[in-house]
Amino acid sequence: MEFVESFMRFVFSDEDVFIIENDPLVKETEGVKSCECVVLINEKVALIEAKSSSPKPDNKENFDTFIEDIKEKFATSLCLFSEIRGKQHGQEAFERLPIRLQKYDLSDEQYGIYLIIHGNDESWMGGLQDALREALRDVIEQWNIDDVNVKALNHTMAKELKLIVDYIPMDVHPDETEHESSNVTDKKQENESSEKSSEKVLGLMKENPEIAIQELAGKLSITTRGVEKIIAKLKSQGLITRIGPDKGGRWQVNEIEKGK
Repeated sequence: MEFVESFMRFVFSDEDVFIIENDPLVKETEGVKSCECVVLINEKVALIEAKSSSPKPDNKENFDTFIEDIKEKFATSLCLFSEIRGKQHGQEAFERLPIRLQKYDLSDEQYGIYLIIHGNDESWMGGLQDALREALRDVIEQWNIDDVNVKALNHTMAKELKLIVDYIPMDVHPDETEHESSNVTDKKQENESSEKSSEKVLGLMKENPEIAIQELAGKLSITTRGVEKIIAKLKSQGLITRIGPDKGGRWQVNEIEKGK
């Protein structure tokens, strides 16, 4: 599976990765937040959260809020993943896990937690990592996670560790906590790019009506949130219809003229 999140490209075997943020137990439950994915890496179950930037540690109020939000996502993801593996949410939820995560022996509870932030200066990451470990203290003790397995990395560090395969260069303002658009400043170019992306999505859906949002994001080199925005627009225009549930359903491309 290949997908782009926070301007970073991830590639994992389909048998190893579970996009937990897109699971119905997260998407269809109000107020529930999770990390991006749970993936088997080097015989360790890694939970990964990707961000396109973070506040500076010396911006205390924003920084503390940011860390608490990240803590909530990892804590929720650990509990939910364990519950799904234990079939507490039923057989159907269990079967949404990839095969290797269904069968992997987690008796020693060796998890890894990875916060990957695109654009941050490497000099920030030590302080951010210490703050993350301290915020997660009760969580890592509960799940028997060693401090060394809780890491905060920027894009270059993540690429060196082969957690990502590539990243999309961008200028990042250090005090912003999330960026969902590119650095295109010309509105006409932006609109043209959006139209081209919509046309590509329609074409890919025609080729493979069962295509997943993550696969669309990977093929278009945009974030999953970007794909969701395109899909929402196409639905509002009557150009596509979703047939069936999120998992196991398919896309129907409606043959109507855009001008109507």
